[in-house]
Amino acid sequence: QVAPSVPLAVVSVEYMDDPVMPKEEEEMKAVEAVIRNINSNLNELLAKSVLYKEQHEKVMQLFNRDDPQKLAYLVAGMSMGTRAELQAVLEEQDMLKRLKLVESLVQKDVDFTRVQSKVKNEVEGEMSKDQRREMLMAQMKQIMKELGIERDEKEALVLQ
Repeated sequence: QVAPSVPLAVVSVEYMDDPVMPKEEEEMKAVEAVIRNINSNLNELLAKSVLYKEQHEKVMQLFNRDDPQKLAYLVAGMSMGTRAELQAVLEEQDMLKRLKLVESLVQKDVDFTRVQSKVKNEVEGEMSKDQRREMLMAQMKQIMKELGIERDEKEALVLQ
């Protein structure tokens, strides 16, 4: 239900042509190299990032990642890039430049995932150190109590 006093938005949409694949062999090799790099980074993201794995693993299995246009749309759609970065991908008409923008996006996501993984491992390492120390202290206290070497503070006060 729309309030009568609120005007409806009117927009004008301009459809852009898809980027044209380069014709020269050297540029085609560059496109293929960027595609390989993007796919490699995507594989790393799927292996390391729970977020990517849960949301995109099935899509990635069924998707033709050799088509540069579809790959650019897929990665831009998956990326945690800013709106401006994603818009730049959509607006770029040169396929090689578009793929390089996508490569940059996926590299940022990989870097973020690496940092996230490193921090997680450090936190888990600290937690396990603390847990191990607590367990050893409890065992030491129990051993000393069984040997009669240690009394808790209340017992020591009563005996004095």
